[in-house]
Amino acid sequence: MLAGCAPVVTSDGRRPAPAVEGEQLLTAWTAQAGRYQAVQGLAKVKVKTLERTASGTQVIIAQRPGQLRAETLSPFGTTMLLLATDGQDLGVLVPSQNRYYFGKADADNVGRFTKIPVEPVNLVNTLLYNAPVMAFSKVITWHLPAGGWVVELSRWGGRQELVFDSFRRLTAMRYFEGGEPVLTVDYTDFPEGGPVFPRQIGLQLFEYGVEASMKFEELDLDRLPPANLFRLDPPVGVETYDLDLILYSTDKAGERR
Repeated sequence: MLAGCAPVVTSDGRRPAPAVEGEQLLTAWTAQAGRYQAVQGLAKVKVKTLERTASGTQVIIAQRPGQLRAETLSPFGTTMLLLATDGQDLGVLVPSQNRYYFGKADADNVGRFTKIPVEPVNLVNTLLYNAPVMAFSKVITWHLPAGGWVVELSRWGGRQELVFDSFRRLTAMRYFEGGEPVLTVDYTDFPEGGPVFPRQIGLQLFEYGVEASMKFEELDLDRLPPANLFRLDPPVGVETYDLDLILYSTDKAGERR
């Protein structure tokens, strides 16, 4: 009888929580979605793929709904790669190779240079502390042993977990399909004062074997940049390449053959 009345405890120590707690957390998070419209700053970026690990410093400018500009700097502060998209068109300049690439701003083309094959709108939302919440039909709430909650959303074939700390801040999003992990987004390094916005973002795409992290060393929120920053025209004399024509070629954009 006592065993039958014992609370459910999962392998990671989480325990069932009242449904109302999860509903309140989810309602509060949904209500603040879209709080930040733009972010820009200097960040240390690291990307690990199945083939290699790369790290460096980038100037990041992102604005809703899918506008992004990323400038990769050498240790001496010179531009190694400049990427810009207004959400529709993509332009990329590689000065060391005197090459300019252009094409549709889709996940494949963006992934050629960032190694993160994600649509610009989803990438920008993730950078702005608003990773997408999926449509769901069921909600289960758990207490974490160290404090905080996991709000589990599910629908046919899919599941998502929103992890909140004891201060009710979202610290992770986890996406599953058919029981297998698809994507994890981690938010860490929150300031003690000021806006609730993470200084470090982690991303893991299981299907592609990609792990990425970005840590802002300098950060400015909601200072709207000029629209022309998100469009990049080829300088005079550079070689131009249409990404939509070489998408399935063996040439790796941004690398010498």
